[in-house]
Order: sequence, then structure tokens, then C-alpha cells
Amino acid sequence: SKYLKELVELSQTFVYLSLSKFVMKCVTVFGAFVVDLVLRPLKLPSPGETVLAPGYSLFPGGKGANQALAAALSGARVRMVGALGDDAMADISTKELKRAGVDLTAVKRVEEHPTGVSAVVVHDATGENQICVGVGANASVKEGQFTEDMFKDTVVLVLQMEIPLEQNWAVLYRAKEYGILAVLNCAPVGLVPTEALLTLDYLMLNEVEARGLSEQQAEAIRSWSELVDIPVFDVDDWDGEFHKARSSMAAIASVYDLTVVITLGPNGAEAVTSDNKWVHVNAVKVEVLDTVGAGDAFVGAFAAALAEGAKLEKCMKVASISGSMACTIHGAQEGRPITTIVADIKPEVSIRNFDLPNWDETTQAFL
Repeated sequence: SKYLKELVELSQTFVYLSLSKFVMKCVTVFGAFVVDLVLRPLKLPSPGETVLAPGYSLFPGGKGANQALAAALSGARVRMVGALGDDAMADISTKELKRAGVDLTAVKRVEEHPTGVSAVVVHDATGENQICVGVGANASVKEGQFTEDMFKDTVVLVLQMEIPLEQNWAVLYRAKEYGILAVLNCAPVGLVPTEALLTLDYLMLNEVEARGLSEQQAEAIRSWSELVDIPVFDVDDWDGEFHKARSSMAAIASVYDLTVVITLGPNGAEAVTSDNKWVHVNAVKVEVLDTVGAGDAFVGAFAAALAEGAKLEKCMKVASISGSMACTIHGAQEGRPITTIVADIKPEVSIRNFDLPNWDETTQAFL
């Protein structure tokens, strides 16, 4: 009958949608699991100062795990590679990832180290935070956890800086042999070798990390400035004015032939390609409860869009939605909205190739 035919067609559609993730190429995240111990005092402590909070909460986190979850909630098929202790914290770490369908078969359990933890102090009024991470089992993560089939199955590799860096770079160099797009979230900021920068496709930073990387790359930035006759500002002169950082970001993108993406909190995010194409996306206006995990949500959604073959503009839009919506919950994972459900939100995107020395035009364009 007509109704039976319609039911069969609907069932086939459901099966197709359910199985589509399993035939898609994979976003593989190589990174850390960390359980966040979150405290909410009325003020953030200054160095040497003790402040009291009325209580605390435990949330699953870690940059790798947060980004894997965000990619999965943005529609990607996701694999997480990392390490956990043989303890109760490990179950907290994996709960949301299991719920989102993230493949955890390459995550190992170790007895000699506990699951990673972090102390997250969040200003109760503004949502601003301070974080200190206890590495734990993340120190035992190895490049050898990757198999050849995993590399063949991966279209986007996402890295951060919370696991042993020599393992990061070993995986990165192997991934490029398979033509995998490589994304590095340089957080927490640390030394990135020249070979790694030359191998990466996307470098994801916040303003603090942009400053740290610019200090590392001061000589390369200076040489680029002299070669193309474009002035650069010393990082000590940025003074919170991001337009002064743009030439340094353009230099890194040009010298290492990659795309640099910088998140700017409530001011959105910007990307610059190696040929000086700039993309700016506004943040979605939301009621901010907690900024913990917002940057990770941005990175994970960006990677998911890359895996779909999206252009830079769409990647920035999807990432902005994900990062903004992450600010509407407490913690980095629990209660995260599915990005595809709120995809009707359309943050404004600007695309421009501008003359970097023209600082007035640059400032007026985006700020």
C-alpha cells in the first residue's frame, strides 16, 4: 500500500542517516583527557592570594576530549586517541564522549598514572577563568597507539599541546605521509618546531597564544617584514589591540604556508591564509555562563567542517556557533548543544584582502 511504501522509504532514510557517520572519513583527535575540578569564587585569586568558593563541581574535560566531543556534536565521525588512569575519574572523562558516539578504542588505560585532572577557577560574575592542569596519564600517550588503518581512515588530525610534544610531532609527520589535513591548537602555548609549522595546515590560537607564538617566531616575522616591506608591531606594543597583531599572524601564515585562526572571545574570530586572505566571523550573542571549553568547541567544530570539505568561511561560521553556544553551559562538556541543531544561527562573516600597512582601514574593517 501507499502507507507501507512511505514507511519503508522512511526506514531506509533513517538507516542511511544512522550509518552515514560510519562510512565518512574520520576526524582523529590526539590529545588529553582531564577531569575539571571547578570552583566559583566571587573574585579570581591574585598571585599568593587565597580566595574561598562556596563549593565545587567535577566535569569531564581536557582539550583533546573537548574538541573530540565538539566535532562529534557538529556531525563528524570522530576517533579519540589518548590515555586514562585505571580509576573512577576515567569514567567521568568518557561519559559524554560515549554518549556522542566518539570511537574510544584507541584510548589506553594505564595503572602507573591517574587520569588527568585540572583545577579551574571561574569568576562567578564574568565567567573568566584560570586553569592549572595535572597531566597524569596523559604523559603516557604514544604515537605507537596509531595503526596504519587509523591513518588511512582519517581526513583531519587535531592536535593540542597537553600531551608529550615529541609524540605530537611524530604523529603529525606520519599523518602528512597519508595526505591528512593537520590542525594544531597551540594550547597551552609551547615551543613548536619549524618542521612542525611547515607540516601543519591550520594553526589555531587565542590572543595569549598568538602573543607567545609571535615571541617564538620573532626572527622569522622580522625577516618577512623586511622582505615584503610591511611593518610589524612588537608584541610588547600590542596593548590588547588585536589589529596590531595582524601583520605577525600574516607573517606566520605566509612563511609556513598555512592558515592561522585566532579566537577573540566576544569579538569573534579571524583567519588569515598564506596569500593574505582574511576571514572574520562575529561571535553569536549569548548569555555567558562559563567560557571554559569555548575555544575547544570552536576548534572541534572547525575540524568537523573541514572533514566535510567546507570552505574556510563555512568552517569559521560553524566554529563560531559552537564556541558561542559552549559559553551557555557550565563546564566544557555536559549539556553541550548539538551544533547542527542550532545551525540556523548565522553569525556575520567578513572576507577581505587588505593592505596590512593601512592600519586605519584594518581597524575599521573588523573592530
